[in-house]
Parts: sequence; C-alpha cells; structure tokens
Amino acid sequence: MKRTVRYTVLVLIAIINSLVITTSLYAVLPYNELHQLNMSNGLVDNIITCIYQDQDRFMWFGSTNGLSRYDGKQIRNFSVDNARMYVSDIKETSDDKLWVITNEYLYCFDRRKEKFVLPSFQDGKKAISVSAMEITGDSLFWIVKGGQLQCLKRHYKLVKGDLQIEMTVEAGYPFFLDEGESFSNLCASQDGHFLYLVTDKGNLLFF
Repeated sequence: MKRTVRYTVLVLIAIINSLVITTSLYAVLPYNELHQLNMSNGLVDNIITCIYQDQDRFMWFGSTNGLSRYDGKQIRNFSVDNARMYVSDIKETSDDKLWVITNEYLYCFDRRKEKFVLPSFQDGKKAISVSAMEITGDSLFWIVKGGQLQCLKRHYKLVKGDLQIEMTVEAGYPFFLDEGESFSNLCASQDGHFLYLVTDKGNLLFF
C-alpha cells in the first residue's frame, strides 16, 4: 500500500510539473502552435545535431547528412560533393564564413560562394581533425581532440581564384587527463581572456 501511494504521489508531481512548464511556455511564446521542420519541408535529414543563427539572421541546421539553411520560408541544403556529412558544430567569423565540424574534421563554408573549403595545416598535406572548437578574434581557432588543446591561426590565400585556407599552430597545451578521458566541449569568455573546457567525464577546467 505504501509503495502504491508513493508511486501515485510521484505521478501527481510529474503531472503538476508538466502543467506548470506548459503554462510558462504559453506565457512566454508568442504563438500557441509549434511547427516542425523535417525532410518533407526540404531539410537534408530528419536528425538535427546543432543549430546556429548567422549575422544575417539565417538559421543553419547541422545534421547527420549535411548543412541546411532556412530563411523563414525556404530551405537550401549544402554538402561536399554529395558526400554524407555529420555536422556536429557551427561557428561564424565576421568575413561571411561559417566554420563547421563535420565527420570530426574542420571545414569552412564560404557563404558568398556557397562552397565548402577544407582547411589544412601549412604543409597542405593534413586536414585538421577536431572534436570541438572555439574562435577568438576571428582568426584564432582553439581546437580540442582527445586530451590535446591547440591554438591555430588561419591564413587565406587565392590559388587560381580558389580560396585556400592554411592553419599554423600558435601553441599547444597538453593536459594530463585520466586514462580514457578526453575533452568534449570548450568555450571562451566574452573578453577572450579565459577558456573553459569540459571533459567527457564531466570535469571542468579553465585557464
């Protein structure tokens, strides 16, 4: 009997909490209807992994199969040679370029030319493997992969009219994490003076 009463109370609490949350949402949201975007509306995939709004107020959706742009009416999809792209993060710099992590590599999307560019290290031979990133000052890229943090500086050059992007390593910061532990995300403070890192075991570091 006590167990039945306990379960009943928990169910009632859950119902009350859902009613409070729903009431709060109705008080905040300007519309009473929710609309769903999916492949039937033009999205490249139904599984959305990240969202970003650019400086022109376009919405960008990363998915397990490419990048989608939404202007409030129409959706356009972008990928590299129709290859399958798992987009896990989207950032922007002031020169109309988006920076995305796809398939654990860093890509640049030129919004003006609507074209992907694969940055490489200065030797031009190695793409940049990354699991999370942050951008400070438009040209410094803080990237993590496993337990390693690197600060990269990007350089643009035109080769026969095509944009090429090279990265130089400005600094590397090895961290002595527990065995099997790796960084999962990072964020810079607004003034760019501090960098915060989170590991896949929930530990928070900053410097």
